[in-house]
Amino acid sequence: MTESEIHSADVPQEDNLGDVRRTVEAIAAGLEDTESIAARTGRSKRHVGYAINAAIVLGWIEEGEDKLVVLAVARKLLAAKAGSDDERAVWRKSIEESPILRALAPQLLAAAEPTREQLSGQIQSLSGLSPSTSVRRAQTLLSWRRQVVGENG
Repeated sequence: MTESEIHSADVPQEDNLGDVRRTVEAIAAGLEDTESIAARTGRSKRHVGYAINAAIVLGWIEEGEDKLVVLAVARKLLAAKAGSDDERAVWRKSIEESPILRALAPQLLAAAEPTREQLSGQIQSLSGLSPSTSVRRAQTLLSWRRQVVGENG
């Protein structure tokens, strides 16, 4: 992927995969606009937008002609108990199979945790985001890693 293919919204900024899951649950329940999803999830419309973008990057939802569509992998996620090994397995597979995340952070789930500097440099070079924004987005990806592999790797 090149810089022209990765846009700011493609670089996740929602730190909590559980919040992304809750947003997908609301969409699966038929909610279609950020205001109603925000009311259901108790989050701001801005943060709902971040979660929707993250869910798209993870391959859990896609933009249909007139609404967001929940994809099969998200249904598998929603069938798994929150906080379970099955849920983490879906998170892991989604991260590993995301073309955007493979480009931005190919070593995100490797045995050795990548540094924030490594990730931010890759994010900056592929997305054109500023250095400070790239560092913040790298922190998001490291947060995802910790949720998938555990605090101690």
